[in-house]
Amino acid sequence: MSNLPPGVTDSMCEGSDDPCARCGHAWSEHLDEEDYVYDAEGYVVTACNSKHCDGCEGYLEGEYEQEYD
Repeated sequence: MSNLPPGVTDSMCEGSDDPCARCGHAWSEHLDEEDYVYDAEGYVVTACNSKHCDGCEGYLEGEYEQEYD
């Protein structure tokens, strides 16, 4: 038996894992704010826990648009 109100499912209560608009990695791959890495000037060096994602300044909501060189 569920304690949820009628019409609400367990999946509705789970958080979404949308991609970051800055780097495209999932929300769950980003560090918590207290774990961000800063440089000597106090700028965020990395806020993403994925490899090779230096320079991500933290999760940003929105649509990720991949840049092509």
